[in-house]
Amino acid sequence: MKRFSIIGAGGGGLAIAHRLIENNCEVLVYDKDQEKISKLKDTDLMIYSKTKNTVHKFNSTNNLKDIFEFSNFIFISITTNNILSLTKEIVNYLNDDMILFLNPGHTFGALEMFNILKEKRKNLCPVIAEAQDLLFVSRINKDLTELNIKNVKRHMSFAALNPNDNKKISEGIGSMFDEFQAESSVLMTSLGNMSPILHTIPMLFNLVKIDNKSSFKFYHEGITPSLAKIMKKMDDERLKIGRACGINLISIEEWLKKSYNLVGDDLYELIQSNNSYSSIEGPLTLDHRFITEDVSSGLVPMATFAKKLNVETPVMDSIISLFSELLDYDFIQEGRNINKIDTNILEEIIKNI
Repeated sequence: MKRFSIIGAGGGGLAIAHRLIENNCEVLVYDKDQEKISKLKDTDLMIYSKTKNTVHKFNSTNNLKDIFEFSNFIFISITTNNILSLTKEIVNYLNDDMILFLNPGHTFGALEMFNILKEKRKNLCPVIAEAQDLLFVSRINKDLTELNIKNVKRHMSFAALNPNDNKKISEGIGSMFDEFQAESSVLMTSLGNMSPILHTIPMLFNLVKIDNKSSFKFYHEGITPSLAKIMKKMDDERLKIGRACGINLISIEEWLKKSYNLVGDDLYELIQSNNSYSSIEGPLTLDHRFITEDVSSGLVPMATFAKKLNVETPVMDSIISLFSELLDYDFIQEGRNINKIDTNILEEIIKNI
């Protein structure tokens, strides 16, 4: 029986655990939240999905060491602005036989992890890979009694930092995750990060609703044709970064069609036609991953990488600046600034394209 460890007991991590258990795998789930782990151990979690409803009690721990003793294949499903701090915590538990699969890594998450590991243990060489985004559209309730898997993206790109390691990921997960498709490099997954486009602009332009604690459907009420136009401008900047690297990225419209099997003429129409988005509520606070994660580990690495390539990103820069002012937090300084990361691997990838 295959064994897998999962770091992160949010909706994404538990949806992965559910898929593995349904495929007769042994799974151990870690979360740093002691209360959450206690509830998971004591609670039968009701899992709702489009195909069937099931109940699981998850094998779980709040001891990181347990995770690495349980399995050499570790799914990491945490908010990606916490990858740096997690890597520092786990570095002494790792060995060269381990596979660390970030689900997701967002923009240059695998590269950030690699840099920290090299700094702390120079000769350590585990497999490090990242998925472009969360595979499952899932939400867990506050009481940890229900996990609602609203949908599964039909296609999800992944790439190992060393492309030769893609095979190890594919062999590890076998046919359990047919949705995962290997890409040629982490440039494709990192610059394919759509979350900042889908989240940061609607957060900013729905500020009045958020401040007033007014409920709204994030995608279907919070995004108008005008907002979709600005979101498209941000996506155009992302595509320019890709072209400057010599790669052709797909647009956000094509990604939505591919991921959710949608039909539509423009970004607004595609978002409105996506039933997976229909019931997702807007946040009632700015202290939310749609900002803290998607600016820190999405927009900041993209915009700072763009400057290295002499690509202008006025929309990305404006959103970063405005949220920095709103939250009194210097996202450029504190976020995943590419200037703080050794980019030799990226430069080698670009040279070989």
